[in-house]
Amino acid sequence: MCVFRLVLSVSVGLWCIPALTQAALASSSASSGDAFAGTWQADMSTVPAQQPPLKSQTFAFTRTANGYTTKQVSVLQLKGGGTGNTWVDGTIVLSGKSYQGAMGETRTCNRVDANTIHCTAAMGPNSFEEIYALSDDGTTFTDTIKGKDEQGTVHTMATVYRGHVKAPHSAVAPPGPQHVVTRNDACEVVVPAGWTVDPSMREARSPDNGVDVHVFTTDYASNMKSLADLKPLVAGAYKPVKVFEDTSKRLWYQYAPHPTGDGWYVATPAKTGTCNLEIAFRNSVIPDQNVARQIALSLKQVP
Repeated sequence: MCVFRLVLSVSVGLWCIPALTQAALASSSASSGDAFAGTWQADMSTVPAQQPPLKSQTFAFTRTANGYTTKQVSVLQLKGGGTGNTWVDGTIVLSGKSYQGAMGETRTCNRVDANTIHCTAAMGPNSFEEIYALSDDGTTFTDTIKGKDEQGTVHTMATVYRGHVKAPHSAVAPPGPQHVVTRNDACEVVVPAGWTVDPSMREARSPDNGVDVHVFTTDYASNMKSLADLKPLVAGAYKPVKVFEDTSKRLWYQYAPHPTGDGWYVATPAKTGTCNLEIAFRNSVIPDQNVARQIALSLKQVP
């Protein structure tokens, strides 16, 4: 049943903590009135057995601008009486377009109706479909996975969740544009709401994981005191193939493909060096040219 290993054997975290309480579940709920949003408690009789045995399992939906982020948490019964957690993070992008899932699989999801979301996924020779469905007037959620093994036999695994801790209706408005700042706080770039930002790495990525952004600085040196000096120094790492702007105020060009695809390199002057931006497009596909341009043009020195 390799198709199910594809889904269930993702990288997970493990640590020992007390079992989740209802209060904890409520605090992890989404901030939207969406029928899926919130945290669901599994009917353990429908969850496949594993070792160590499971005490409970939850599935949480958090609404985003174009779908949901999800987190499935399993509470394990460890030897000696303690408990531990494993979790699986996921993304549901309801655009009908393919995107990269948590394990690198290619996914395509769309909403069939108010109570049903249908996804297809593939990784190498393995493929499956996953259906998220509400029933019983929205009080039951079922996560159904269907796929074929190497012999062509169809397998179905359906996990039923009830005990829904709904997301609060006093929803907080979605955040606005987000600022990604360099390590020395000298430069910044702006990415849209809904993107995932990693402040520690000075990086951001789009909801479909199709675009990665990284901002950094380069200090002025004896051989580099302007963008004109910088250009030949960075050409080795970012080989120019198409120049959009080459002025004293901004250097902006498309660079030759890296192993995962090509992208844009942008640089602007700062007080003690230059602000640098890499916008990488997976498989050299620019999903939204206007958004990418806005990000490129937002690179600037922090006032």
